[in-house]
Amino acid sequence: MHIQNLSARPDLLEPALRLGDIGSEFMQHDPVAILTRARRLAERWPEFFLVVLDGDVPVARAVSVPLAFPTPEREHLPDHGWDGAIIWAVEDALDGRAPTALSALDVQVAADRRGAGIAAVALNGLREQARASGLDRLVVPPPDGQDPPPHAVHGGVPLQAA
Repeated sequence: MHIQNLSARPDLLEPALRLGDIGSEFMQHDPVAILTRARRLAERWPEFFLVVLDGDVPVARAVSVPLAFPTPEREHLPDHGWDGAIIWAVEDALDGRAPTALSALDVQVAADRRGAGIAAVALNGLREQARASGLDRLVVPPPDGQDPPPHAVHGGVPLQAA
């Protein structure tokens, strides 16, 4: 297996989108999620939209957004999970603030390939893409209403510790 981002392989967008939509039913009614459909994220941040390939066949995708974190005003991950991370990423892009972290949003694995460790391959790909892009850490905010894992409360996993 190998990983490509959409900057290098824009032809993988449609096959990657066919793997499934970001999130579940509740996200179809969330204004922030509606604003940030997978296609929009792929067009805005193609280098952070990864596709895991088995040969030439897409078997998973990993979607993330760059953001500035931590900062003096952002000592902890946002209280609003994915929505908060997306809002920070959009604010940073609009304000021209340089990102320092990558926030994972979604990993989709082909239904017939689940349970084979491919999600871990995709997450490791995000970690490597963050590192290659000069970012300091990979964070995984929990969905709204869920308790974050202990490492998320303290600011994610620094890449140098990975």
